[in-house]
Amino acid sequence: MRVEMVPALRRDPLRVPDVPPVLIATAGLVAALGLVALNAYQALGLALLALLGISTFLYMVARWPPTIAYFAIGWLVFEKVVEGHAGQHAGQIAQASNGFLLVTLAWTFLVNLIRRHVPLFTFQQVGAPLAAFVALGVASAIANDVPPTVALLGVLSPIHSMIIFLVVVNIGIHAQHISRFIVATLVITTIISLIGVLQEAPHSPLWGLSLGTREQTAAHLARVNGVFESAIGFGDFLATVLPLALMMLFFHTARGRLRTLLIVGTLIMTAALILTFTREAWAALLFATLLLGAVVERRLLRVFFFSIMPILVPIGIIASPIATRLRETAQGNLRFTLLQHTVPVIRDHLALGAGPGRFGGNVALTTHTPLYAEYHIPQFTYATGGQIDMFWTHTLAESGLLGTAAYLAAIVACFLVGRRAYRFAISPQRKAAVLGLLYAAPVTVFCALFSSVLEASGPAALFWSFMGMLTVLALNPESSPHLRSVDHDL
Repeated sequence: MRVEMVPALRRDPLRVPDVPPVLIATAGLVAALGLVALNAYQALGLALLALLGISTFLYMVARWPPTIAYFAIGWLVFEKVVEGHAGQHAGQIAQASNGFLLVTLAWTFLVNLIRRHVPLFTFQQVGAPLAAFVALGVASAIANDVPPTVALLGVLSPIHSMIIFLVVVNIGIHAQHISRFIVATLVITTIISLIGVLQEAPHSPLWGLSLGTREQTAAHLARVNGVFESAIGFGDFLATVLPLALMMLFFHTARGRLRTLLIVGTLIMTAALILTFTREAWAALLFATLLLGAVVERRLLRVFFFSIMPILVPIGIIASPIATRLRETAQGNLRFTLLQHTVPVIRDHLALGAGPGRFGGNVALTTHTPLYAEYHIPQFTYATGGQIDMFWTHTLAESGLLGTAAYLAAIVACFLVGRRAYRFAISPQRKAAVLGLLYAAPVTVFCALFSSVLEASGPAALFWSFMGMLTVLALNPESSPHLRSVDHDL
């Protein structure tokens, strides 16, 4: 039987040429990042400290260019955490973050230019859907007479985090690097989860690390935030990362003491997820398991029905706080009200939407869209959290069916590439990594029904970085001679 293999992406590590090109590239990066640092920190002492950190960062980037991708992912995911503790410098840090993302993209171009890599830059499977989304956004802006500045911000807001996808698939990341990234992500998430679990204790001092206030459920238990702004954001983050650990256990990729540590970390993350009392995150994991079990790995269905459900059902019935939280779903909440108010806007602008930046998102709020008054949207609706807290709802309102379909097509394309990568995976390590990353697609799509998870946020950056890593693994199958030396990792 003939087996079709995915062609390997032949990309060698950066070989440093003679001095002039390297000096030019490094000098440009130093200048750009120096400006970013000075913009974020106006005090001279802090500027010098930032410059010292940047020097260390530049050394690592010069030795191994893909390092910049991991710096960017980490910064984007935890940017809001830093802003929350930066006081009066929060706005400057937000501006610096956008600058850092552009510097990362420019560095990717420079590295490939020095490598003489062909093609110089590729959009992979998201190219066509992304182009369609932007074109439809422009058409919607023209049709609805949206001011150019508002339209530009409205189009960029949902695709801002896609830049990290483009960096990951172009900078030269390999399977071994992804393996290390997964381990680092699980260690960091376990530490944050431990903070979250300990926040449940009465008068816990660890709430000082959280950006939000202590919120209680109807059962008078705290909804833990970890280091994040809200329990919802923390829950979405955990629902995205936890499958990486679960799949490592599922495929038995760890042995001995490492397996014990993995089990402990998984239990801590699971406990933190439960204590967020974020129903969308709970449901997203179940939905993703059923979907992946149906179309990717059938053994997940067997585990779900014969191992997970026999545990979850009694807990849901017996555990009073969880049962109470689930019953609140049937009683209605603010999201149902938001959806009810958005339906007329969607109905009146069904194909192209009401225009980018015009309804539901943070851009609409900060630019004072006239649609809220036109449709008599109550003040509380768009004042809670700064925006309508449901990504797909407000995307339908702004971009219509066509724009929403284009955006969703980019995610579906990544999912199909990930499924292909799983089918060509051979070792348990590679299967666990691919399936764990693949979980992010259905989890995020589901969470986006109830939160702004894809709207230029930390979870959005994490999601698109996962999709980029799936693409790298799909382009580099294990049987490729190019990757034989790293098969022990993935």
